[in-house]
Amino acid sequence: MIPSRAAIVASLADADTDPETFVRHLGIERVQALVQGESWTLDAALIARVRCEASGAEVLPVDAVVLRALQKEDERRANNRELIAQMIEKASTLAADPVLVRWSEESRPLPQPRLTAGDLLPVRRVMGDPAHVNARISFARSEAVKAAVGREIKWAPEDLYRYSRAFTNNPSATPTD
Repeated sequence: MIPSRAAIVASLADADTDPETFVRHLGIERVQALVQGESWTLDAALIARVRCEASGAEVLPVDAVVLRALQKEDERRANNRELIAQMIEKASTLAADPVLVRWSEESRPLPQPRLTAGDLLPVRRVMGDPAHVNARISFARSEAVKAAVGREIKWAPEDLYRYSRAFTNNPSATPTD
């Protein structure tokens, strides 16, 4: 069982360690571009396009590939919103489920006006949340969801981890007194 974010934070607090940095160094992080303030979690192909500016800030240069990926992301989010609405229509009690609330927030449309080639999107790295992913998987398999949509939900990769295999990074140890 993967520990919750709160459990990780609590266990590391005594070690004078910044838990978020520690967990991200283990490879449990999401790389997100900010589209007019809205988070868009990048896949490995888009992460490879991220560059570091002289200031140290990471950016994603917008080109035809990124514009196509943005279009696909908009379509994916629209499909999610349709499925969420269908579930709530058939089982209104699902509307308050924390998984559905967060999924709904993460499926908001990307802001307009649209970007153009040559624009730069700021990039940030945030701690992944494997406990929430486990909750999503359980939610997708729940009887309430099956009753509402007639089947289990098959999550798109974008709706799950969206980071490489965890624990592949080997954080350097710092001596303690």
